[in-house]
Amino acid sequence: MFLPKLLLAALLVGLSVGAESPPPAAPAQRGGDGSNRCEWLDTAHTGITRFSVLPGGGWDNLRNRHMGLVADLSFSDCVLSDDGTFVTPSHVILYPKRESQVSLMSHVIEHYENYTSSTSFSVNLGGNGIFHGIGIDGKFSEEYQEVKKTVLTSKTQIGRTQQRYNMYAARLQPDFKLSDSFTNRLIDIANAQINGRTGRARYLADLVVRDFGTHMVTSVDAGAILEKIDYFNRNSLTSSVFTRNKLSQCLSVSFAKVFGLNFDSSLTVTKEHVKQYIDSVQMTTINTHGGPPIGAKANLTGWEARLRENLVAIDKIGEPLFGVISERSLPQIPPPRLENVFEAVKEAVLRYYKANEVKGCQDPNSASFDPLANIDGVCEPTMTNFSFAGVYQTCRESNPGLGLNLCGRDTSPSQKNPITGDYRCPAGYEPVKLLTLTGSRGSRCFERHKSCWLVFSCHAGTDCYESTTTLDSFWCAASRDSKLPPSSGMTYGGAYSPRFSNPATDAKTCGDGYRPYAVARDIRVCLSADMHPESLGSRLPLGGLFTCQAGNPLAEAGRHIVTANSLLKADGAFSADNSPKRCPDGFTQSTIDVIDGCELMQCVLSGSDRARRSVIKRPPFETADFNYAGPPVDTVETDGRRWGFNGSVWFYEGYYGSPMSAKSTKFNNDANNGAASIFTVIAGVAAVCLAVVLVGLLAYKKRSAWLPPLRRRLGRRRAGPYQCLNDDASDALVNAGSGSYVTVAPDDAAMETPPMPEHRASETVVNVA
Repeated sequence: MFLPKLLLAALLVGLSVGAESPPPAAPAQRGGDGSNRCEWLDTAHTGITRFSVLPGGGWDNLRNRHMGLVADLSFSDCVLSDDGTFVTPSHVILYPKRESQVSLMSHVIEHYENYTSSTSFSVNLGGNGIFHGIGIDGKFSEEYQEVKKTVLTSKTQIGRTQQRYNMYAARLQPDFKLSDSFTNRLIDIANAQINGRTGRARYLADLVVRDFGTHMVTSVDAGAILEKIDYFNRNSLTSSVFTRNKLSQCLSVSFAKVFGLNFDSSLTVTKEHVKQYIDSVQMTTINTHGGPPIGAKANLTGWEARLRENLVAIDKIGEPLFGVISERSLPQIPPPRLENVFEAVKEAVLRYYKANEVKGCQDPNSASFDPLANIDGVCEPTMTNFSFAGVYQTCRESNPGLGLNLCGRDTSPSQKNPITGDYRCPAGYEPVKLLTLTGSRGSRCFERHKSCWLVFSCHAGTDCYESTTTLDSFWCAASRDSKLPPSSGMTYGGAYSPRFSNPATDAKTCGDGYRPYAVARDIRVCLSADMHPESLGSRLPLGGLFTCQAGNPLAEAGRHIVTANSLLKADGAFSADNSPKRCPDGFTQSTIDVIDGCELMQCVLSGSDRARRSVIKRPPFETADFNYAGPPVDTVETDGRRWGFNGSVWFYEGYYGSPMSAKSTKFNNDANNGAASIFTVIAGVAAVCLAVVLVGLLAYKKRSAWLPPLRRRLGRRRAGPYQCLNDDASDALVNAGSGSYVTVAPDDAAMETPPMPEHRASETVVNVA
């Protein structure tokens, strides 16, 4: 029986060889004192090092950049890898690759849009599927931008050959701990939402995306890559001879020649084919990811020998940043509020994506080609003579009687149309409402007082009154049935805001010949009355504007034959509610700005500068709001369960059965007012007593001068309650000693209530975030 068991064990061991290793079986390494720490690494001199290519970090999937740590990657707890070479945090599993994974891949990339990252392919591909097919992942990376620029300027195709060395796979275990900095940011968002500060919650969510990216890396493949990229002229190669397969073989042979590798005997390409291909190459770049630096004379053997000392991430897998938000990972936030935090971060990630979408023609051979477009659109325009006559904006204040005069301030600008000098469009044009939003919010507070304790005045409370502004933005489009002269209207030169630059100038300014005009709170639209294109270098033919609130009437089918009157609203503006929220065919759609979570889009015909690089729009897209509208909430209840806030985290207090949802137990205005009133009374009484004592001391020193006449005057009068006393009563009082007293009432004038002081007003004006 012993021999069969031995053979069976040997067979199982043999089957396991060559397979990817299972999770490490070694327990967490412990120090000499029994603590689960990694201090023993510094003193053991075992040659074991910490593994540095770890998952758990934030990731910007548009720029392919590492961001702040989302997971806690401290080495307070650690485990040894299965091959005994590296140590990782206890919640990271390291899988050494038992088999040799060295692969040589060559392929031709005909269009720059099909170029993929060498080290972030998987996470970029996963992002495209999650965000409803928004295919801009990785399109703002340095790698992609450089390849795109080279292809467009040289009018070439791409041939890429890689030799990949995949040596380790690091996986993040479920239920990992979030980093303190990321947790604190989410708590801040929850607090803003609980306190009803929606704009600040959006701002804080934007900051999370700015600092931690759009995704979190959950898995990393570690190793090295040797890469050769050729930019070759496809037209110089005979299409009937150089099929895609033969081109790939030419790439592999060219790569092998550079690094001194042996040819594959299965290749069918001839030396003449290889020579023709090499002659067609206009530019070549050689890149290494990981491994030691490689010189002009590449020594592949020496480079491979030092790979293990210079590992890097050669591929990544991740999940959206909001996917890590759960009850288990965030016990510091009341569970009923977690969904709101989840949605806030998700919307912030989507805002970041949508703000950088540029939908336009991507065919380099088309007259409508836009080198900045990252989503393919229609290339052939149906119309290019849309006429545009400027913008205007009205401002209404909800409570003008407070005298705050909010309209006209920086964030509540009113703007007249530059052509008419009024809040209307010129003849032949119709106003199209773009959006309605709140501009500024202001308040004026009045302190109430009442009389108390005879002549004292007590604080009776504070009355505050709010006023807000409402901004209505319009743009002027040519009426469908109007016949306009060629020189009518205005030319459009882009737009900018404090957050974004003008794509026509790559700065937060207008081009020469243009002037800025206000739209929304702080957006400036660049317009010019000069209709001669040759005099305006930054002119952008405009195909309309639209937002999440209103569509673009210029994108409607058959616009040139439909009358305008059928689509007018009561205020004389085009009803864009049912208009398509897109651009006319042939126009590029891009984001001007994001206002309260709503994108303001423009439709333009861009220039053909093929060397221009895309400039990413980074969050935050909201204005910071540091003003509290009321006392902070420190108690939350849902279905009778109560959570309290201790100034840094939320904690569960228990079940109380109260229907209350949220309240503040601190900073109670009425309680503060009452306490202030009591303090005022006590202070007043103390001041009077002190004055009486001082007068008494003075009188005592000088009593020899005024006491005898006083006795004589008091003795001639009778004492009576609430009356003036006679001299006899005065003598009796003085002679009575400490056992007798009289009460004197003040006269009627002193009993009158002092007049109510006027309200003292304080003014506060804040911008709505």
